[in-house]
Amino acid sequence: MISVGIDVSKGKSTVSIMKPGGEILAKPFDVLHNIESLNALTHQLQSYDEEVRVVLEATGHYHFPVMTMLSEVMVNLTLRLSQAVTVGGLFDVLRNVFLSIFI
Repeated sequence: MISVGIDVSKGKSTVSIMKPGGEILAKPFDVLHNIESLNALTHQLQSYDEEVRVVLEATGHYHFPVMTMLSEVMVNLTLRLSQAVTVGGLFDVLRNVFLSIFI
C-alpha cells in the first residue's frame, strides 16, 4: 500500500508519498494544477503498482482539479477528503518528520 498526503493550495499542491513503516518513496514535491503536472502525478502513482491511499485537503474549490484527475484516472485508489482544520496538525507533524530526516 502507498500512502499519499496532498496539501492543496491555490495553484499547486505539495505531495508526500510513503509506504507503511515510514519508508519515503518521494521527498515532498510540488504539483501544479495543470493537465501536464497532474498527469505526471497519476503516472507516478500508477508506477508503484500497489493500492494507493490518498488524503487530500479540502480547500474551498482548489482541490477539485487534483481530486477529479486522481479519481478519473486511477483504478486502485482510495481517496479521502479532509477539512483543512483537521489536516493542519497532520502536515505540521509530517513536515517536522521530513525536516528531521533530510536536514
